[in-house]
Amino acid sequence: MCIRDGFVGASLLESVLVLQRVAAVSDPRGSISIQPAGSPGFVPLGTTERVKAGDVLRTGADGRLTLNWIDDSRLRIGPDTTVQVLKCQVNRSDDSQDYLFKLDSGQVWVRVLKALSQQSKFEIRTPTATAAVRGTVFSVAVTPDGATRVSVLKGSVALSDNQGTVDIGAGQAGAAGAVSHKVARRGPDEVAPVEREPVS
Repeated sequence: MCIRDGFVGASLLESVLVLQRVAAVSDPRGSISIQPAGSPGFVPLGTTERVKAGDVLRTGADGRLTLNWIDDSRLRIGPDTTVQVLKCQVNRSDDSQDYLFKLDSGQVWVRVLKALSQQSKFEIRTPTATAAVRGTVFSVAVTPDGATRVSVLKGSVALSDNQGTVDIGAGQAGAAGAVSHKVARRGPDEVAPVEREPVS
């Protein structure tokens, strides 16, 4: 009984220390659907005002919206995009934050204003790569052929795949190919205009 009580106590303590964050929805436009965590299918976003871990968002050709967190982090979702919020939490014991998203298709623009601690993570996973940041403004796109493109406006992003990691700085872009899985860095002149769309 003591062991069981101790386990329950530890679980309760963990739930108090680790807080789940939800995002407020703003500026929804066009066709947007949501698959709530644990739900078998998508439904229209409608008047949904909050998005939590486990939810999947899908926009149509004319759809877009912005997710806003209490620390002023923002995730802007473009047209023809499918993205899932895998994790969004803060650990009060060390003030670390853990944001994790899965981008299956389309493009998102991200603004992270608060500098993240060494224990914190802000990552976007795609079918071919992972983009990890520490305070920046950037975009991530999955092209129709499955490649991953990252463009950085401010700060830096570490773009990784199974062949290695490359650091992408402000004014630079990087790509991880769907076939070769080779991570490459591109200069600002090679960044498509749509990738430069800012997150205000």
